[in-house]
Amino acid sequence: MNDLRFQFHYWENNVTDSLSTDCPYPCVGFGLPSIVSYIGSTTYNTGASVNSPQFRQARSFEWTDSLSWQKGAHRIQFGIDYEHMHSKVAPWDFCDPGCLYVFSPETLKGLVGALTPVLFPHLPTTITSTADLLNLPIYNLPSSIYSGVGVGNGTFPGLYDHDQGGTNQRIQPYIADTWKLKSNLTLNFGLSYDLETGLFYSNIPLPQYLAPIVNSQPIPGGLGATQPNKLDFAPQFGFAWALGKDKRTVIRGGAGMYWDTQPIWEHFREGAAIGPPGDGRTTLAASAFTNTIPGILNLSAGGAPLPVGAPLPVNALTTMTLGQFMQIENQELPGIAARLAPTPPSSGAFSVSGIDLAKQGIEIYPSSFPLLRSYQTSIGVQHEFGHDFLLSVDWARKQGENVNLGELDLNHFGRTADGLAPVIPQCTPAQYYVPGQECSTGSITFWVPEGRSVYDGLLVKLQKRFSHRYQFIASYAMQKLLSEIATVDLDNYFAGYGPTLARHDLNIAGTANLRWGVKVSLNSVIISPTPTMPVISGIDLNGAGNTTFPLSEADPKLSYNCFNAGCGKADLTAAVAYFNSTWAGKKAMNGVTIPTLVLPSNYGLGRPIISQDMRLTKEFVYKEKYRLSVFGEAFNLLNIANLTGYNFTLDSVKTPQTFAFGQPNSRGNQVFGSGGPRAFQFGARISF
Repeated sequence: MNDLRFQFHYWENNVTDSLSTDCPYPCVGFGLPSIVSYIGSTTYNTGASVNSPQFRQARSFEWTDSLSWQKGAHRIQFGIDYEHMHSKVAPWDFCDPGCLYVFSPETLKGLVGALTPVLFPHLPTTITSTADLLNLPIYNLPSSIYSGVGVGNGTFPGLYDHDQGGTNQRIQPYIADTWKLKSNLTLNFGLSYDLETGLFYSNIPLPQYLAPIVNSQPIPGGLGATQPNKLDFAPQFGFAWALGKDKRTVIRGGAGMYWDTQPIWEHFREGAAIGPPGDGRTTLAASAFTNTIPGILNLSAGGAPLPVGAPLPVNALTTMTLGQFMQIENQELPGIAARLAPTPPSSGAFSVSGIDLAKQGIEIYPSSFPLLRSYQTSIGVQHEFGHDFLLSVDWARKQGENVNLGELDLNHFGRTADGLAPVIPQCTPAQYYVPGQECSTGSITFWVPEGRSVYDGLLVKLQKRFSHRYQFIASYAMQKLLSEIATVDLDNYFAGYGPTLARHDLNIAGTANLRWGVKVSLNSVIISPTPTMPVISGIDLNGAGNTTFPLSEADPKLSYNCFNAGCGKADLTAAVAYFNSTWAGKKAMNGVTIPTLVLPSNYGLGRPIISQDMRLTKEFVYKEKYRLSVFGEAFNLLNIANLTGYNFTLDSVKTPQTFAFGQPNSRGNQVFGSGGPRAFQFGARISF
């Protein structure tokens, strides 16, 4: 039997933002840049879109062919899946004219206290106009996908070697065999191969400017261009064995290796850094700009004045407002754009890379980037009892290797606020945008494929097949998922490695057909609390530049996210006491005096999710052809308050109960079946 398939796909996304088309730089008269977040608020967003103007096309040609061959006890399959995809962006001008962050008035008052009216005399109490927004203090973050100021044209592939980088060939041949060794024993074997040719800029090596970062890791392959992975084979094996003459007991299992792909958009921005100047859109942090306004104070540095001509700080609270930052940006950005965004050469050698001018860059691929792979194994047993009852017990494990941790600043530029040095030393203002100067003005982020995740789960399921007017299923899962949840320490990625899933999950569901055409259905769920980790805000203990610090980094007896996963209140009390005796009163690496922590007398570490959902249906039948079903549904029938939104930030004072550590601030949202507040739904259905 031969199966030949042919497919053609065409996707197009066209998004334009009129706010930025007539004004190439931040112009107050034409609107606001994107304000991505108000520190202290999770719901407010203002200004231009972070993601536009954008015009993106992707054309996909896919060919699938398979052949099955039955020979004796073997059923052999051959096949191939081939996809040709061409991506084009013309352009994607993200962060135009900027992706910025500000402090909310309430958060600022909590940080500054009684000095707020002195330091911020024009701070609004409520936000009702653009002028109010412009008077909020700016909070500049390191550059990343949606943080910073965009410079240049976001066309992809770039103008340099324009035919390279936009086409990916995905090739996957395979062979498999199902071998019926005996009447009660079946074996499965398989082997596939994965190759993708266009996930990286394999024609452009990393510039010499990045040598200090490459040598400090070290990164395999050095400064070479990122090449496709050509040895990605994937074997699989499985079996099913029925025991006894009645074959009511079956043991089954399997193991396999599986490869995943890499999102193609993740190398859209890299050309601006490793290619010639102008070969893509550069994202600049505020540290690429210098202060032109006298009287600005750096409150994160003890209130020291920020000199005119000094680089603007990142990860710092200053008295600079959003309006003042936009004023500086308007003054300096045209000159910066003239340096960073000229028309690049179309081919041939180039002597200066974009990052050698910008001195910062984002989303660079290391020269060796293995794709995500997983090792999956399972073993289980199933037994069929009488009266339509079936019991199964299965154990499964999925181990992910080379999980992408995202874009991390391997330059460690955040250390400049801690008195430590980044990998590439910080530039002086005279070195800004000067090629050949081995210095940096901000973060240099790389995609990091060094993550790991491990899932282990035991599933027990008792099932009653439909007979005698009813059926039900009861399942229980005891599970654990370990992964890198947060990048706590750039020198030790596993400092943020811990459990993420609720340990226990019980579900009972059933349906019964009663008399007179009445049906009743029940679904009951109990899920244990998810693992968590208390944090301390505002201090940096390891010099990574992170100021939201997990308690596990301060107490070696704790593992990350161990609470609700082995650690309890007694462990937290001991950890807080250890912190206060070991760290309190000392200076953190960001210059802040480490506080003495206080635990409230009453707090929680999370609660289980409990919900009972029910459905009642009455069916009316007319001449066996026309049917009317009327039903009513109740969700969270017992109206259990599944509290969420717990505050896990430890503090040095006893704050009001509603904001204190370990206090919930909301309950689960009602999406039917989610455990939110009790809700009812009614409906009808006609069939004929």
